Amino acid sequence: MEVDVSIYKCQRAKKIIKDELHGSYIEQYKLLRGYGEHMLSTNPGSTCVIGTQNCPDVMYQFKRIYMCFDGCKKGWKAGCRPIIGVDGSFLKGPCKGILFSAIRRDGNNQMFPLAWAVVDTENKDNWQWFMELLNIDIEFGEGMGLTIISDMHQGIISAREVVFPYAKHRYCARHVYANWAKIWRGEEFKIRFWAIAQASWPKEYEHQMMLLKKLFEAAWTDLQRYDPKKWCRAFFDEEPYCDMVDNNMCESFNFWVMEARYLAIISMVDTLRSQVMERIGEKYAFIPKWKGDIALRARKKLEANKKESSSWKLVWDGRTGFEVKHVWLENSNRHVVDLMKRTCACRTWQMNGIPCPHAVCCMYHENLVPKDFVADWYKKEKYALAYGFPIKGMCGDKSWQKFHGEPLNPPPIQNDINFLDSEYCP
Repeated sequence: MEVDVSIYKCQRAKKIIKDELHGSYIEQYKLLRGYGEHMLSTNPGSTCVIGTQNCPDVMYQFKRIYMCFDGCKKGWKAGCRPIIGVDGSFLKGPCKGILFSAIRRDGNNQMFPLAWAVVDTENKDNWQWFMELLNIDIEFGEGMGLTIISDMHQGIISAREVVFPYAKHRYCARHVYANWAKIWRGEEFKIRFWAIAQASWPKEYEHQMMLLKKLFEAAWTDLQRYDPKKWCRAFFDEEPYCDMVDNNMCESFNFWVMEARYLAIISMVDTLRSQVMERIGEKYAFIPKWKGDIALRARKKLEANKKESSSWKLVWDGRTGFEVKHVWLENSNRHVVDLMKRTCACRTWQMNGIPCPHAVCCMYHENLVPKDFVADWYKKEKYALAYGFPIKGMCGDKSWQKFHGEPLNPPPIQNDINFLDSEYCP
């Protein structure tokens, strides 16, 4: 700005700014209980739980907060598949901590935040606390029929085993690859890994593993340390109609709320509420603009499968069964399709609910319309149900009623990292 000031004047100005921000952080923790009670009064049926701890010199010190809005709960139950991604991301302000999130996938395969929490650290105790509250909200008991996808953090694994013992647990293939690639770097290893992760039936998995073994046997041996049932599509259950091998939903959420992660506690959780509120409203308003009855991404996938179906030919058994062969690779690439059961030996149709190229080929033979065989999760009706429950707006702190309980004290300020120096600080 072409202003000549001494380094000491800059330091004094910076100290004034930090003191002002520090004061706002302390004040927001004192008002946090009031914010929680106002949230519950404006959005009946929502959940807001605040955890505290008592230290030798500080009483009622903030430890963690969990939030789940009623609109998110109802949308989950009415219009979303039973698969949830969970993840934690670091907060960037002076009071360090972790933002936990539980993200579902809507009918257009886009993220839909379900619940979130701010905790002091990422460990088994906090993950179990988060999942127990999440289970109360989604009402899934011991997890039968539920699928959870996450990284390989031991706290998540242990908490899931306690809270959702019967839930299926997938590991994000990106994290598996990141660990494996610490030793096995290079484009060829990367190609082989993702071919293995995306194999859709066990024999294809074995074939891709053998190709890796021929490339480098030690890499093949090292990859076997990771249970393929957790990260390889060939071993996933068909029930959730979701064949994703990564946790991109949560990664997208973490980036989406990047600016909020720098804010004071009330400013942060209220920004999250406002962003989710706006997103639900925008998605619901977009529904009348749909072309057809199927979500855009599912429709694009179906169109791609229609084009690929021309590379296949079939032999009909005279009823509902077909043997489908590739035009050029007849002997090595064949699949059995049953239109009545809606199954294909490649398992892609069963896993994602969208007819695969082999099934589409058979449908054309029978003069059937492929879009009629797309799973209901991708239909406009389900999408409308998912986004049909809005989050209500909230007034500012001047309108809050006097809250119950003692005001909270902030967690210790960590001065080892100067949060004002971050290039990402808005």
